[in-house]
Amino acid sequence: RPTHHVAPLDVAWAEHRVMPGSGRWLHGGTFSLVLGRNEPFFFQLPDRARLLGMQLDGQLKVPREVQPGVFQISPAGGQRSYELSLWWDFPDESDLTARPDLTRVRFRGAEDYPELCTLHAPGEYVLASAGTGFDPVGAVRAAAFGSCCVASAFSAVCTRRSN
Repeated sequence: RPTHHVAPLDVAWAEHRVMPGSGRWLHGGTFSLVLGRNEPFFFQLPDRARLLGMQLDGQLKVPREVQPGVFQISPAGGQRSYELSLWWDFPDESDLTARPDLTRVRFRGAEDYPELCTLHAPGEYVLASAGTGFDPVGAVRAAAFGSCCVASAFSAVCTRRSN
């Protein structure tokens, strides 16, 4: 009888959002998780990141920090799939004209996962491309939505518009 390896944790999908707030880039992530077994799982924030909040299936939770930047979540009952929402910042990331740190959240026991990254910038900012080697046409699809410029990219840098 063949046995199948069941991964302890699979990240089926992730979305990483970055937006300005309080003079620094704020980060939010939503992760669709599938557990191979109903047991505690662990996530690790990027280096220097500070956890601001967490929800598991829409309920506010306080994870247990088992070492700096590494958190444990103990799921309830026999459920195997979850939606995890995290919010974090980098206290030293205070320049909104600098590229935000887009390092991924890591999950113990999980392999690489698909992730959509969206950068939200205030309306007075534009994507900087002149002289940077950044190709806004090839790498970014940006559109104005009211007072915000939304860009799906991993290397966008914003600069303040000159009037």
